[in-house]
Amino acid sequence: MSSDERLVRSVLSRSPIPVELPGAEVYRGLVRNNLRGVIKNAFPVSIEVEGDASFEARIEDFLDARAPSTSLYRDIPGDLVQWALEEALPLADLMHYEWLEIVAARHPAELDELTPGEPDEVRLNPTMQFGMYQRKVHLLSAERTELEHESVPVVYLVWRRPVTDEIAFHRVGLLLARALAHAQVHGGPQGALVERLLQEHPSLDAEEVAERLSETLDQLRERDGVL
Repeated sequence: MSSDERLVRSVLSRSPIPVELPGAEVYRGLVRNNLRGVIKNAFPVSIEVEGDASFEARIEDFLDARAPSTSLYRDIPGDLVQWALEEALPLADLMHYEWLEIVAARHPAELDELTPGEPDEVRLNPTMQFGMYQRKVHLLSAERTELEHESVPVVYLVWRRPVTDEIAFHRVGLLLARALAHAQVHGGPQGALVERLLQEHPSLDAEEVAERLSETLDQLRERDGVL
């Protein structure tokens, strides 16, 4: 192992590894402090729920287990989320939910420059993110650290609004989430989404499906989730 590789390993390991390079210990301390800072800034609610000391231990476990896949500090929290999901950590869902907010906020789409779509076209806000969990993670807090698992997964939509850059959230059912995910990729008119759902689930009532989808789309249009 080269000196540079030992330095990287020393930075990430819970206990420092001797490295024969000037200032190696100082460098290790600075990098780890920066990593902890950028990670903790990304997950304020998760820290409230788990407690600062326990969350610090999560960070130590993450750094000890694997190197970040990116050299960009701001993207490293995403690596932590991926690791937390792979390890099935208790708060992995909440961490993912918080990360979606950051992803939507940073999305490069220039929303103020978008031109109006066709009247019947379902055009989702390009910053929209989807999260599916077995709990209503938005209810977790320092006062409510445990939630029952739902029998049906809960789907959240997270997006950035034009002009104000406000981050918006909305919950939908699985069927409507599937339709919206299809619209995000393929676009198309509202009627085509209804037909797609009925093809996948022919036992559904067509009128009820159309009504539910129309109601959800109206709610999303009011808050720029559909543009």
